[in-house]
Amino acid sequence: MNEYLRTKIKVVSFFLVVLVVIVHAYNISGTTDPSGLYAISGINGFIQDFICQGLNRIASPLFFIISGYLFYVNLTAKVADFTRKVKKRFKTLIIPYLFWSLWGLLVYFLLQSVLPPSITFSRGIIREYSFGELMNAIFLDPIPYQLWYVRDLTVFAVLSPIFFILLRYLKGYLVIFFLFTWFYEFNYVIFRNQSVFFFIFGAFISHLDSGFMNKKSKAGAVIFTALWLLITAVKTTLIFNNCQSLILITVLHKISIVAGILSINSLYNNLLPDFQKITGHPLFKYVTFSFFLFASHEPVCTIVKKGLLKTAGSGDLQMFLVFLVTPVITILICVFAGYYLKKMLPRFYGTITGWR
Repeated sequence: MNEYLRTKIKVVSFFLVVLVVIVHAYNISGTTDPSGLYAISGINGFIQDFICQGLNRIASPLFFIISGYLFYVNLTAKVADFTRKVKKRFKTLIIPYLFWSLWGLLVYFLLQSVLPPSITFSRGIIREYSFGELMNAIFLDPIPYQLWYVRDLTVFAVLSPIFFILLRYLKGYLVIFFLFTWFYEFNYVIFRNQSVFFFIFGAFISHLDSGFMNKKSKAGAVIFTALWLLITAVKTTLIFNNCQSLILITVLHKISIVAGILSINSLYNNLLPDFQKITGHPLFKYVTFSFFLFASHEPVCTIVKKGLLKTAGSGDLQMFLVFLVTPVITILICVFAGYYLKKMLPRFYGTITGWR
């Protein structure tokens, strides 16, 4: 992997974490009918849905493409290679997962100890959890719900030899198979259909020529970006106008994700071609806090959002302003907390971030 691609992955990863934080600042409580459709209303609802349920939904798929690529790039069929990779994932995935899962529990427990009983929590009262509920909250369904991404990656690390063999013999056919399971919402129970498709796709392109990731095309950037924006706008408009076709909404949503991924790849290659300028920029040092921001932003984001909503009120304008301000405050809190924690306790910081 060349230095250009290494820098690109770091910058894009930080950008994607910012998108995730913005998604979690979403404060529209739409109603959902039995078919799975939901309703939005007003300009505030349209804008938030367009961004959070539309454009920003490329974040998780792109994360899995990057993860699949990084896991399988230069990987051989030797058992030692897989052993080394899986052992490394214990440090980079499992330890951070357990720490941040316990951190979320502790934060909720402390909040519930000091706040009045009238304030409700969606996850219930921690002190009233049974042993089974506590184990579930730690290992399977953590309060910092963004950790589902780390959980799925851990499963994929365990399954990586099987994926390697399947890719070796089936190649692109395996990608097509998982593409269909993503489109048809197949339930894998232990991981998400979206996760495995994009992870396998990342693994697949890791064996292609590295130039595939670095191609520059101004026409491609314009076309993919226009499609991404247009399809997302159409999907959001249909929801806004109470479209009753869940299949149509779902298909448009997934096509927009594919267009968005191609758009981000093309835009980066055309707008940021010089990695030396990027790495030399004063702000580049904050890119290294991607994982800390990802792991720590919840429940911080929810606390900030609910606090601002309680103060500002529930009018459309107030809710929109809270939507704009919440990610800014959350990112500043988390990045500066990570910066000073890394400075004062570098080994601890390294342990809880998987040494990223």
